[in-house]
Amino acid sequence: MNSEERDKYWRIFQGLEPKNGYLDQGKAVQVLKSSRLPDSQLEKLWDLGDIDDDGTLDFDEFCVVMKIAFRLINHELSEVPKHIPEELVPASKRHLVAARNALAGEDNMKSLVQEVVDADADPDDDELRDGFEWYMSPSERAQYTQRYTECCDVHGRCTFDSLADRYPNTRVPGVCVRRAWRMVNPKNGQTIDKDQCLVFLHILEKRVLGYRIPHQMPANLKASLRHDHIDYRVEHANTKSINDQGAASQSRDAGKDRSSYSTTPEHTSDRDWELVVLKRELDTYTKRVAQEEEALFESEKQVRELQREKSLLEKAQKIAPLDQQTRHHLEGSLASLEKCAEMLEQLLRRCSAK
Repeated sequence: MNSEERDKYWRIFQGLEPKNGYLDQGKAVQVLKSSRLPDSQLEKLWDLGDIDDDGTLDFDEFCVVMKIAFRLINHELSEVPKHIPEELVPASKRHLVAARNALAGEDNMKSLVQEVVDADADPDDDELRDGFEWYMSPSERAQYTQRYTECCDVHGRCTFDSLADRYPNTRVPGVCVRRAWRMVNPKNGQTIDKDQCLVFLHILEKRVLGYRIPHQMPANLKASLRHDHIDYRVEHANTKSINDQGAASQSRDAGKDRSSYSTTPEHTSDRDWELVVLKRELDTYTKRVAQEEEALFESEKQVRELQREKSLLEKAQKIAPLDQQTRHHLEGSLASLEKCAEMLEQLLRRCSAK
């Protein structure tokens, strides 16, 4: 899934006004129903996308649902797959997906997956507060840069151990340190670069100040880290909607049942799904325009040739009268010379007769 697709899904996700970074079933169905897929497929799609079984969709889960839905619409898939394709598994959910796949078909799957979720939970969650701010002030950035300089190797890379040593369990629980590392290093590399390091330090410093670490970072910040160009301010992201820690447990306490999927939307719109058809038409029109432009270029070339020939013809027409006038003048002069010669000849004969 490329960044362009994630940006599109992010706009749709934000437009549905998620609560604490989560979409409940009533809001998600507004988009799903607009796909015009059969209800049986929509129910399977919901079950597949709700990776942590909390009855809601966070942004990563929403991306999975949307991507598979578009594949179904484009007939790239004929049925909802039983497992999330490997390339679509969110980095933040890999352990959950692995547990689900390993336990597929077993009655105790939900409870065991929940154990995995709880193992990743902050032990001090009840004492933490919401309001995590992704904005990195200049002074904070300068402070993090100094720490990065102290920890990086000659290649400008930092290992987990070199950074984690600064945050012993007395300051930040180890589970939080590892979660922050996974957030900035979704590919699980041995080292991270400067930009990733600054965000990693920022997350842990906010945790030291008593803020609850979100489950995911804003989409544009993720894209910045992937492209080695970071935007530290992320002004256009609705960061409040990403403060999603705790929402999953609230949904689970509410006792929502996956089988209660509702196919009656509060509001439906075909616009998002029509984009697929419009994109196809756009590609067709783009090719047609290219062909028309090529034909137009050839026509203009022919016009230029005709204009050149016309110009040469006009010049030739202007020269032709001049040549005719010159010929008449020469013919007149020749006639005069012939008369002069006859007169001289007559004069000579007369002189000879005398």
